[in-house]
Formats: sequence, structure tokens, C-alpha cells
Amino acid sequence: MAQVTILQLNIWMSGTKVPDGIARCADIVRTTHADVVITSESTPQAVEELRHLLGDGWYAASDPARNGALARWPVAKVGRSDDYLATHVAHPGRTLAVYSMHLEYEYYTPFLYRGYGGSTRYLPSGRWG
Repeated sequence: MAQVTILQLNIWMSGTKVPDGIARCADIVRTTHADVVITSESTPQAVEELRHLLGDGWYAASDPARNGALARWPVAKVGRSDDYLATHVAHPGRTLAVYSMHLEYEYYTPFLYRGYGGSTRYLPSGRWG
């Protein structure tokens, strides 16, 4: 299988906090020559706008949980949960499975000495654990 370049972009509030945010994301995709792009903090509308700016030959999937995926090959299958978007891309050599998710900032390891944990319960002390 030929090399595939995957780019992950947190497009920060669907590109609304930076002038021409989605257009700038499209520039990054072009500059990096990415074949597959997974996004976080991206509404379905932002993912579709990015796909449109990239032009013909790009395919997209997204979910209301603000995750997305774009690829140079057709999307064969999409799986969704409350936490992630699973996109199966029909690469000519084999199907690629890519996952997009946005980790909750409260689980960021420097803030939580026990590490990440999307389903971690609060301790009686009120801290994550």
C-alpha cells in the first residue's frame, strides 16, 4: 500500500474565532498534502465547507458531537458514538479506519494526575479519579 498522509486538525470552534478560519484550514490541508483529515471542534457545516473548499475528489463525514473526517477516497462506512466518529475510507489498496475525537479539557493529564478517562467518575472529594 502506498503511503497515506493523515492530518489531525482542531479547527477551534468550527473556524469561527479566526478570520477566514475554514479557508485557512483548507490551505493547511493543501500545504501538507494530506490524504485524510480528521477534525475536532467542527460542526457538520464546517466539515462540509472545508470539503467544498478542497474541491472535487474530497469526501466527508461528520457528527453532531463536533468530529469530522475528510478523505481523497470515498467514505465506505461511518460509526458514531457520543465520544468519537469512526470513518472507514475506501482506499484502493485497503479500507482505512480513522477515528476523530475531542478529549475533554478536564481530562488533560497535567490537570489529572491519573491520566485520561472519558468515563471517569467524580471521586467523593469532587475531583476526577
